[in-house]
Amino acid sequence: MLQVEIEISGVEPAILDALYAAFKPESEPTPRHRSGIEVIREPSLALRIIIRSRDISSLRASLNSVLRALGAICASMKVVSQQHPAAASDLEYG
Repeated sequence: MLQVEIEISGVEPAILDALYAAFKPESEPTPRHRSGIEVIREPSLALRIIIRSRDISSLRASLNSVLRALGAICASMKVVSQQHPAAASDLEYG
């Protein structure tokens, strides 16, 4: 079994909670998929996304999907912080 682990830390707890809520539905088991995603909200102010797969092709596809989603979320946060500078201090991102 192949595995990739992504850890997100250093952001506000509310953002981690929102990311957890966004990715949690992806962790539901589906019989036709060759890979699975596990989402863990760590009490140490971190979020872990674990992708497991039996083959490299499906691992890569799942990883790309997660990274694209995270990229879209970061881009959205950047736009919000530019349009609402008062909220920028609440939105910490890399």
